[in-house]
Amino acid sequence: MQQCGRQLDLDFCKSEPRYECASTVKFDKAMLTPSVTRILVDNYFENLPSKFRIFEKSFYDFDVQVRNLPSRKCLLVVLALAISSAQYMRKDPNFVPITLLLTQWAQAGIPECVAEYNSDSLTVMVLSCLLQMIHPSGQDLWYTLGLCCRFCLGQGIPKETEDSTTFERVLSVLYDIEEEVALSLGRVPMLQAYNIHQMKSNSSALHSVSPTVQLFKKIYDRQEQECPYDNDLNLFLHTHMDTLIIDPKSCVLLAFTTTHSCSLCTPSMDQVAIPLVVIGSMSIINSAYESIKNEKLISCWLETIKVFNAACTLFTIYQTDRYEAMDFFNVTITEQKILQHLSLAEIALEYTTRYWRDGIRYKHAFEKLIQSS
Repeated sequence: MQQCGRQLDLDFCKSEPRYECASTVKFDKAMLTPSVTRILVDNYFENLPSKFRIFEKSFYDFDVQVRNLPSRKCLLVVLALAISSAQYMRKDPNFVPITLLLTQWAQAGIPECVAEYNSDSLTVMVLSCLLQMIHPSGQDLWYTLGLCCRFCLGQGIPKETEDSTTFERVLSVLYDIEEEVALSLGRVPMLQAYNIHQMKSNSSALHSVSPTVQLFKKIYDRQEQECPYDNDLNLFLHTHMDTLIIDPKSCVLLAFTTTHSCSLCTPSMDQVAIPLVVIGSMSIINSAYESIKNEKLISCWLETIKVFNAACTLFTIYQTDRYEAMDFFNVTITEQKILQHLSLAEIALEYTTRYWRDGIRYKHAFEKLIQSS
């Protein structure tokens, strides 16, 4: 593999931008006033989920204008502010030009920083992934995420860092993003597959291979003719039930098994797998709806895919009458509750189309599925 960071094509601005306005309009950096910066910093800590926050509030110096910061810190601050602004502009359109300004500003400094191959390089790329999750302008998220993975796998994680605590958070955020995106697209997370956490000497704060990824492999890493719901999977579910029941993305992985039936299937499948899938699907839909209601939604396109998959799965189970009204691990499953969550899914898909134009396809596809019943 080529040396990551030096020989790879790391120009984030090369490929065709998805939204041309982000790369053709020029803005004045004076737009980023101290009051605007304060709003964005407050929003970063109030509305960005803690698992995606890399910096502490002390990282920001309100006594110095952003453009007067040292170049490397300026780039990191600009990226963090761009992430916050991309989310904040959904409720205040006045921040649209601020988001475009910050995005352009960051894009100008990213290639040089990444080429140096140090801890800041990976931090910048992970921040870029977060920005593209929220505001998909320019390079695709999957491309940038691929660079992060190749960066780590090609040379290993940089060992010397000035701020090891911050860098541990960078790696943790990268794990979460890559797992979230990969599983939503039906792929096994690359970093966990290669046990990248073992490349760092101090790995105590990092993730190990999660039960979610273990479950993914147990279901999908098998021959086509093999039964996906065997005794091994059944044992795994019962062993990790306490973890799985509170992890919706793990629950919905079992959707594939609910469409399968053969003589080798464990009899307990309908009593275990289907309730888990129903609970996971309802949880994903409800979480997206609550994020929308509280104006804390992060990625419209990612939530669209997750809600669409969860809603279609839930509707299919409802149509085939393969659920029972029950309390499964203190979670109530009823027909009324399922219908309520299908309605919430429609609301969520309607909302995300405002900010992700391709979301209309998912919205229409789900509407046709409902109407065909």
